[in-house]
Amino acid sequence: MQNNALGMTRILGGAFWLLGMFSLLFADFFLGTVWVLMGIGLILFTPTRNPLGRTIVEWTPRNIGAAAALGFGVVLAVLLIVLDFTG
Repeated sequence: MQNNALGMTRILGGAFWLLGMFSLLFADFFLGTVWVLMGIGLILFTPTRNPLGRTIVEWTPRNIGAAAALGFGVVLAVLLIVLDFTG
């Protein structure tokens, strides 16, 4: 992963967060929450490089928070899909 790709990940996370905030303000609360959580997860995630130059994930508190936000966002999205089809 290049420095450019890390910048694009954070830009995409910011776009998700912004989309979620607009959705929270003007549309659906749960869908906005999903977008905000996905954005926070992408903004917080920071991969590191080992001595061989390969990208690895170290489980720092920041990456744990990012994984928790992404995981909770995915669970909430699946719950929304299930509720849309059953109710």
